[in-house]
Amino acid sequence: MGQTAPRGTKSADELEGGQGVTVAHVPESRDDIEVQEPVFGSPIETPGYSIPNAADVMKTGIEALNILAGLQEDDKEQAAAHRSIPIVFRWDSGGNEVYICGNFNSWETKIPMTNSHGDFTAIVDLPEGRHEYKFFVDGQWLHDPKEECSDNGLGTFNNVVTVTKRDFDVYFETQELTSPEKGGS
Repeated sequence: MGQTAPRGTKSADELEGGQGVTVAHVPESRDDIEVQEPVFGSPIETPGYSIPNAADVMKTGIEALNILAGLQEDDKEQAAAHRSIPIVFRWDSGGNEVYICGNFNSWETKIPMTNSHGDFTAIVDLPEGRHEYKFFVDGQWLHDPKEECSDNGLGTFNNVVTVTKRDFDVYFETQELTSPEKGGS
């Protein structure tokens, strides 16, 4: 190998028992590190980067704010389209095990209802629209004849609940009035 390594360079053999490979310059002390002190008021020079002027920064900032404002409006519209409110479902016609299922969950999941003093209840968050549902009571699909019903085309009936924009307005007004930030409890 016959070459001498520059001062501060260590071979891989010296570092961790390597195979005589020379490693790049490793400073032996802090005195070997060159430090440039910044001069107050002088431009910062960074290769490949220029500092924009204040007018460009302001223009870019305003454009960014306008873009964010547009995104926030889009978020509000999406939130309005996807928002839901809690709807209480009640079954008061007996049974030991009662579930609810509907088009709001593609009729795929039976949601267990809680027995409280003989009535079964479940709270399901629903978006605006018309929702059909049915109760699964002790292994049988049943509808509540005391609530709004619709022929399901299969020779039986489904119950129907319609969630309107007004329901959302009332719900969110109530939430606002009862929020701790607004002095509610």
